Amino acid sequence: MKQRMQGRYVIITKSGMAFGATSVEAREADFIIRLKGLEHRLGLHDIAVAYEVDPTHRAAQIDPGILSTVAALEMLMAEFGRVNPSHVTTIFGSCSLALTLLPDRSTNDLDAVASVEFQDFVNSKNAETDIAVEILGEDLLRLLGPWADRTSELRGPLGMRFRLVHPLDTIMQKLLRYREDHFVAKDQGDIEAILQALQPSKETLVNLLTENPARYARLPGRYASQINAVERNTRWFLNAHLPEMTYDNILEKTGDRAIESATTAGLLPQIPPVDFRTFLKRSPDILH
Repeated sequence: MKQRMQGRYVIITKSGMAFGATSVEAREADFIIRLKGLEHRLGLHDIAVAYEVDPTHRAAQIDPGILSTVAALEMLMAEFGRVNPSHVTTIFGSCSLALTLLPDRSTNDLDAVASVEFQDFVNSKNAETDIAVEILGEDLLRLLGPWADRTSELRGPLGMRFRLVHPLDTIMQKLLRYREDHFVAKDQGDIEAILQALQPSKETLVNLLTENPARYARLPGRYASQINAVERNTRWFLNAHLPEMTYDNILEKTGDRAIESATTAGLLPQIPPVDFRTFLKRSPDILH
């Protein structure tokens, strides 16, 4: 007898594949799982475990494809960890937003940063999930400020730990987008949604924009055109959300902060303050 169940599910097969579903149809010899118009048929004996998302939890709003892909990535992390030193996997971009602040956010891929060794390990596997996984180098976020100090933690079904980039750092990352059409289509809406949800102060936004002077460095070579995109996107952001600030204001504040930090760290000599009152005295004789 057929039985169809509606809800959010994550189904793991014995071969290590992970699937999300919004509909599961139980039949005599197999299951039919459906998600976004796609249909998979899985034999009863092929299923290792099936998770059902609590319908009363806000996670029920999250795309099951995202949940299943995180579960698949977690299985790879656990396998990698059996013979390798522990490492940290950080999820950023749209998936991080969906898992933290915007549960109704959907996406076609999961972006993460991890060690080169784990990148190679994941690329050597033929893991099948609903969403494409791209593991990138840990230096991808180097133009942000101290983002790693502001991450939140995600634990998968197996208990493995992930880091999730803070939504405000996600804004700073999205302002680095090179292609203008992608920035308009993919990033501006997310930026508006993050700001609407968190309502950060203007001081917070200025602080984030001025944390890292490397963000605005004009260098020769491949990075030369990238900085033009950073300026373009930052000017859009300032016009939309900090109209009292100019791009030159941001550059000046960034430089001031960089010099202050370097001086405090002892990388630059401390220059004493100058007070004219300590050495300029009135001279009554010169006028007589």
